[in-house]
Amino acid sequence: MSVNTEQRKLAAIMFTDMVGYSALAQRDDQLALELLEEHRELLRKIFAEFNGTEIKTIGDGFLIEFNSALEAAQCAIAIQRALAKRNADSPAERQIQVRIGVHIGDVIHRGGDVYGDGVNIASRIEQLAGAGGICVSMDVERQIRNAVETRFEKLAPTELKNISVPMDLFRIVLPWERQGGRAATAIGEKRAVFPSSAIVLSAICLVVVIALGWWWTAGSRKNPAVSRSEGGAPATPNTQTVAEAPARNATDSVAGGRPSIPEKSIAVLPFQNLSDDKSTAYFSDGITEEILNALAQIPNLKVAARRSAFQFKGSDLDLQKIGQTLGVAHILEGSLQKAGNQVRINVQLVDVNNGLQAWSEKYDRKLDNVFAVEDEIAKAIATKLRVQLTGGAGQPLVASSTNNPQAHELYLRGLALLAARGRGLIEARDSFQKAVNLDTGYAQAWGALAVTEFLLPSYGLESFDDALPKAESAAQRALSLDPNTASAYVASGLADTFRSRWAEADKSYRRALVLAPGDAEAVNQYAQFLSSIGQLEPSLREIERAQQLDPLSPIIGVIHAGVLASLRRDAAAEAQIKSVLAGHPDFAAARTWAAVQYIDRKMYSEAEAELRSSAKLNGQNEDTKALLARGMADPAQRAAAVSSLETSPDNADIRRDPIWYAVYLISLGERGRALDELEIYAAKRNSAFEMWLWNRSFDPLREEPRFKAVLAELALPYTPPANTEP
Repeated sequence: MSVNTEQRKLAAIMFTDMVGYSALAQRDDQLALELLEEHRELLRKIFAEFNGTEIKTIGDGFLIEFNSALEAAQCAIAIQRALAKRNADSPAERQIQVRIGVHIGDVIHRGGDVYGDGVNIASRIEQLAGAGGICVSMDVERQIRNAVETRFEKLAPTELKNISVPMDLFRIVLPWERQGGRAATAIGEKRAVFPSSAIVLSAICLVVVIALGWWWTAGSRKNPAVSRSEGGAPATPNTQTVAEAPARNATDSVAGGRPSIPEKSIAVLPFQNLSDDKSTAYFSDGITEEILNALAQIPNLKVAARRSAFQFKGSDLDLQKIGQTLGVAHILEGSLQKAGNQVRINVQLVDVNNGLQAWSEKYDRKLDNVFAVEDEIAKAIATKLRVQLTGGAGQPLVASSTNNPQAHELYLRGLALLAARGRGLIEARDSFQKAVNLDTGYAQAWGALAVTEFLLPSYGLESFDDALPKAESAAQRALSLDPNTASAYVASGLADTFRSRWAEADKSYRRALVLAPGDAEAVNQYAQFLSSIGQLEPSLREIERAQQLDPLSPIIGVIHAGVLASLRRDAAAEAQIKSVLAGHPDFAAARTWAAVQYIDRKMYSEAEAELRSSAKLNGQNEDTKALLARGMADPAQRAAAVSSLETSPDNADIRRDPIWYAVYLISLGERGRALDELEIYAAKRNSAFEMWLWNRSFDPLREEPRFKAVLAELALPYTPPANTEP
């Protein structure tokens, strides 16, 4: 690149700084220079391991660029780990302490240097990190929260010098800062000792099914908590009721109104990672998830969904409280350490009622036999819970679907990125694509690729026209390799939904739920499908069941609120969305849906507050979003609001989807324009929000001939407005 060439890109920027270097240089300049060079040599080796590009040194610090927030965060953790080990054997006067700041944003490359807000913000964040600490921006935390083996502490609000935009900041709580993990101490095992020169793992475990959904966290939870047959005709938009829906997994009431907890129920908490290998966050989570999926194949055993269980990653909360929150009687927790081709897994099964250990075991195995270890663990727990194994005791609960370790590691990396959402979905897609390039017979990776392709348009990262054919092709490839890949059936259901092939979509979803009836996200997607075709009461039953399986999922809570709103059960819908926001105040989708629910009820001041909150979380102009609600409330501001809706870059997210766009146009009195957008949707089938068609938002159009024509074009039934809740 010439000195006059500029290149703008999205990048993760890391700033590092040696703490106390200036003072040391004044006391002993020779020692200061010696430590500076040692520090630079050590850090440069670690930068290279994580694909970091050194832009420049700034005194005793570095400015480093990464292609992803995840690699930057992993690099920062590796640096602090290496320095902590070094300092443990060094006298006080020879300690090297570094503070690190990481941010992701737009940067400009010019003349071999980088400029822009992305750089400026990262430099200010670094100054807030303490000695040996790592401080990251909210944008980084969002992308890595489910992909690194750490937890985060939100910092007190702080103004960054010369940075006008308010920003939430987080401190990464490093594993060695805690006083030992709960699982390790409970099991009573000392940390295994492996050679320091151990190589990266040669073969790693298989995670069976992928989490799906428009939020979609990684991993499928196949839990036959409620059995479902394939019998019955598929639901279609032209029938008033769907085929017999599965019984709701409701629990009986006990004293005090609290639901009873079934004895045959379990949550698998993320295993504590005791390894030093940078890739073991994927490995330990993969082991945990594989055991969870294996247990979920056992009939009549309730298994808490991965998304809810993994929210307790790194938590020191009492196990009894965790069990009560997840609605389970038993908890499996453990620790894992690997080095080279060796792995040690410690596990214990805890009875939540009395807090006592019901069973524990230690496994020392070679990684080429890790699937057998997982199967051993799953069967041992099943025996302890006195449940019957699927297909007989001799049939493995865990099976390998690839013999290529590199492909499997790419698959696990993709899962973490898929869970993190946002722009990380692009990297997730690339990881899955590389995995299937290495092993073209890898059905689970093909299914994950299909899921990711379906998600990209919802995040504005790819057009529907480009994504759908690729997603359908990947789903078909997965099914041709393994016709029992549940995630591929859900992906096929999504494809058919997008193309208004309702009967085919219903068949795909129902097949997925036969294969994985306890998969909370598969149930969630089926609930959304039922809402899309106007089957609101059956949809409500399904989303309630999904929430019982995954009680801490914010997106399932939001969908639940949306179905209640479509049924005009306003009080219940408002209580549900407030419950989601109480537990997930930074979940932007919940803020957006809350705003629309308030708009439907003409509660414009409440809607404005939620629009401001969602705009702040999405990095948009708060006043621009707030103008929409003010334009609905005040005719004098309506023209300005309509103009902003149609032209402002901060409202591009609304314009991207014709149904979402129509909701706002109707509320601003632009019914003709709203019908134009709906006709575009009917022609192109380019929306992910069909369930909104049954919301109160569309009541003003419901008797319009053009609206009825849209429904007819989509083969959807005409449904009169539901009765408003008294």
